[in-house]
Amino acid sequence: MSLSLPKDLYGVTPQRDLNDLTYKQHEALEQAKAALTLAAERMKWYYDKKVQSVPFKVGGKVLLNLKDYQTMERTLQPRYKGPFKIIEKLSLVTFWLRMPPCY
Repeated sequence: MSLSLPKDLYGVTPQRDLNDLTYKQHEALEQAKAALTLAAERMKWYYDKKVQSVPFKVGGKVLLNLKDYQTMERTLQPRYKGPFKIIEKLSLVTFWLRMPPCY
């Protein structure tokens, strides 16, 4: 007489059922990781496509965008002020400008 695991109604042993479940979970996890990696690559591609490197250097001149500058009236106001000289580079996209005292 040999000992064996009991079978359920469909003739499948519980151990085999657990192995199948574990295998399916592992496959689902690998598919999710692959989908996340693909999504990250696509996001990087679209970001790199849109963002440009800043060509400004210390000593150069730039125009200041007045889009976020608060004024009472917006009609017939200039879009840019300047040019202003770059004194120092603070980060990749931030610069210290030499501006007149009225600003």
